[in-house]
Amino acid sequence: SSEGKKKVNDGYHCGEWELSDPLWSGQMDVVLDSSEWKMWLKLHGGNDDLLFVTTERVNLFETIVRRRWSDAQLLHRYYQRVVDSSRYFVVTLKSEETFQRAPLGIGFRNREQARDFTAAIQDAIKRARRAFAPDSPTERIQTKRRNEQSMSPAMRMPSE
Repeated sequence: SSEGKKKVNDGYHCGEWELSDPLWSGQMDVVLDSSEWKMWLKLHGGNDDLLFVTTERVNLFETIVRRRWSDAQLLHRYYQRVVDSSRYFVVTLKSEETFQRAPLGIGFRNREQARDFTAAIQDAIKRARRAFAPDSPTERIQTKRRNEQSMSPAMRMPSE
């Protein structure tokens, strides 16, 4: 099946997903762990508020300082907007045991929630960039805080 399949130089299309029957819906937290400068998403909630899945942990120090990725590169690699909607994204799941990756489609009921999601990701990246700046005090990098923001996505796993 071509459902959710990524086309070369084209991106993902949410119009190919079964949006009327989401695999899951609930809350999503954008997590920034500034003790290790890693960012990820936690999807939980629904009827039981249990953790459903977490996305791949993005090492912001590696991507920003060592690889010198732009914000656009970071967003495209880890939180890719689909081609045919501003409310749907594809994020990456990664098994901690097998290190295999899988794409996961997430969607928001309205554009404002999608903008809030993008803003939360961009805010975390900006915080990391400020901390990595040459004139940044070292204690700022060593703080241990999590910035969690909740969203309500409906999601669908794109098939390979």
